[in-house]
Amino acid sequence: MTQNKRQGHTLTDDWDDIKKKKLQCTSLFSSIKSNTNRSSISQFENLSNEVIYEIFEFLDACQLYESFFDLNIRFRNLCKHSNLPIQINTQSVSKSTFQRIHTNFILSNRHRIQSLDLSNSFIIDCFSSSTEDISKCSQLQTLILDKMESGYLENLLRSLDSLPNLSSLIIFIGLNSNKNILWNLIFQLPVLKYCKISSEENLYLGYLPMSTNTISSIKHLVINSKLDYNDVDTILSYAPQLRRLSINYLYPYCTGGTHVPLFTVNNLTHVSLTLDHLLFDQFETLVKNYLSQVKVLQISSNYDSTYINAIRWENLILSHMSYLQILDLQHIYDIVYRNNQALMHENIFQYFTSPFWIERQWFFAHDTNFGSPSRGIFYSIQPYRRKYFTLTGELNSDECPSQDKTIFDSVHHVIIQDERMIGNCSKYFPNTNELTISDQRTDRAKRSAIISIDRILPLIQLTTLSIDYSHRPFSKVIDLLYSTPHVHTLVVKCVSLVATDYFPLQRSEKFRLV
Repeated sequence: MTQNKRQGHTLTDDWDDIKKKKLQCTSLFSSIKSNTNRSSISQFENLSNEVIYEIFEFLDACQLYESFFDLNIRFRNLCKHSNLPIQINTQSVSKSTFQRIHTNFILSNRHRIQSLDLSNSFIIDCFSSSTEDISKCSQLQTLILDKMESGYLENLLRSLDSLPNLSSLIIFIGLNSNKNILWNLIFQLPVLKYCKISSEENLYLGYLPMSTNTISSIKHLVINSKLDYNDVDTILSYAPQLRRLSINYLYPYCTGGTHVPLFTVNNLTHVSLTLDHLLFDQFETLVKNYLSQVKVLQISSNYDSTYINAIRWENLILSHMSYLQILDLQHIYDIVYRNNQALMHENIFQYFTSPFWIERQWFFAHDTNFGSPSRGIFYSIQPYRRKYFTLTGELNSDECPSQDKTIFDSVHHVIIQDERMIGNCSKYFPNTNELTISDQRTDRAKRSAIISIDRILPLIQLTTLSIDYSHRPFSKVIDLLYSTPHVHTLVVKCVSLVATDYFPLQRSEKFRLV
């Protein structure tokens, strides 16, 4: 996201401030709703409509309804007859509660809905059973769809092309969906600017033809799933106006390279790619075809050691990436052993200290302590511009923890995909405020129950905690929550609870405090 500087203030600061105010407002109105003291309500009623409306702006529709709708006639009318946009977040609302809110408040105010989050599977029916419901949301700008049944999702997407203001779509595609149809429907949305697509399986587009007349309005595309390298051609043929592209798992599902481009991509300036077993030659073809205008390039790669060949990078950048300003490179490489001695790559890395790299202020470091003695990592530093860092790898019991820590000041979000990496991690993230635990390994019988996350980041300053998937004992989840007192946003998508003694846990002081 582009950040506009304003007296040393950032958009992130503004958003954090808004969230704090929203939390304060939510707490205040929860107390008002439960307070039966008439004098307290009367004092609050003395506020002008203008002030009340300013307060309403910090609440979503469910909070607004629960706090004010049944307070008295005046507040009910203010809720129903305001022109303020409505934000609907259904993640933490029960089906019965939302049905009541939908019937009494939302149904007659669909034209005011600006943001709609349909992540709650029990509530989707209110908007997907009839396309008329969603098509009347004429002011809808942001829509979040999570794990809808394939038929519902297709019907809903078909009805979205009538919405004149829908500029942001976040969608999770479930298993066994017809991805070609869904992609085609997304590309036809007339005013869509931002789209984030996630899926439980790869987003293979083998049967979607190259576009000849459909031109999507999408400017920012995030693909949070496996994508075949050859499908990049197809996607860009539909979205030639892209400015930002992020793909978190690009791999060569099929053999062969990209097509000779039949179109140009002149606006793509920010690209972030996580590559898996993709050859540098294939990446180079991608650059030559589509990335000539890129200013910011983030690359995470593995397998092919050509990614740490400075001469190849220099030639590629000088001949095809003349606008490149920021290169953020991270490559996981194999360490070759001969006669029990590691053949180090220092002679290769020295080429990244030539005037070409120094003039551009692009500096790099390497770490041979990356999960196992056979793997190392080469990465950008000074400044390390990546705002997130992912811990993943394979642990070897013979490995000794590194005593020296590399400090990553700019990283604000740490993603742990392999908890075994923590004990031997040679990195420290002092400014992290968001943590995601997404450990999907199944060998939980071998893993230690004690994980010292505070070895790599200060738990005390975390404000956002997400557990996408974890086999850690529930008691350890409680320990983690107890150690993160400033967390105000907790997302638990899937937790597999390992056998534990639940009754003593429920009586523990930590459990009660959390």
